Amino acid sequence: MKPTIRSASLSHYPELARSVGLDPLAMLKRARVPRSCFQDPDIRISADAVAELLQASASAARVDDFALRLAQRRGLSNLGPLALIVREQPTVRKAIEVLIQYIALHSDALCPHLEENDRVVTISRMLSGQRVRTRQALELSVANHQGIPRPHLAARRTVFHAQRPETSGNPQALLWHTGAIQRGLR
Repeated sequence: MKPTIRSASLSHYPELARSVGLDPLAMLKRARVPRSCFQDPDIRISADAVAELLQASASAARVDDFALRLAQRRGLSNLGPLALIVREQPTVRKAIEVLIQYIALHSDALCPHLEENDRVVTISRMLSGQRVRTRQALELSVANHQGIPRPHLAARRTVFHAQRPETSGNPQALLWHTGAIQRGLR
């Protein structure tokens, strides 16, 4: 069975695509993502197709930080009902544990793992599927979830273990890749 994701993962995609000179409907068609995904955030769509759409959009627009820009446009509520459960947890650790336990409600393509070593907590974002393992898919996943600690405390930093992209005219892109994600962590 191929991995799926809630269509909410593409919320704000049309606006972002237009802002970088893309035709969002043409890009959806090219990646075989149904147009109906914008009418109901709970429709399950192919995670491989979403990853392909994000990667193709970044390439066509020549915008290395496309997925990060998409993530900047939304918050924890993008996880739907799961966000309510996560937000109500008493501690950051419990919020992350609940997220890991129930992430399949949002996507069965995401397989996060929590590790602790000498007071450093690491959340590994393991993606299933062959094409899901694209840079854009990984960055969208990590960036979307960096705000989970926000209701409890500010995370010290979020680190991406990927090659730093060109900033593509977006000075915040550099912040996303130099270690600390500044947006929303104050």
